Amino acid sequence: MEPTLGTGIGDLAAFIVWPYLLIFVMLSYLIKNAFGDLLQSVTRFNWKPVYTVLILATIVGVPYAIFTEVTWTQILITYALGTSFHELILGSIVKAVQKLFG
Repeated sequence: MEPTLGTGIGDLAAFIVWPYLLIFVMLSYLIKNAFGDLLQSVTRFNWKPVYTVLILATIVGVPYAIFTEVTWTQILITYALGTSFHELILGSIVKAVQKLFG
């Protein structure tokens, strides 16, 4: 049964596709930090990290939506939450780990 928007935040959790979220957030982090300079030199324009996240989320999301049972609504909501997670929470976690070990 396809989830529908309903009574509250608890219903929002039914729309999150956790494997998709983890894949595109981790790939985006890896590309932004490990290959950001390479992207700048290859494309020869000011490559913003949001483009990287959008492109990777699309590359991962389209096949994920086609070959699994998830809906496009779930992919879109997961992307929206994932970009916020990527910028806010993952950045804080990485800074804390770097401060701890660096």
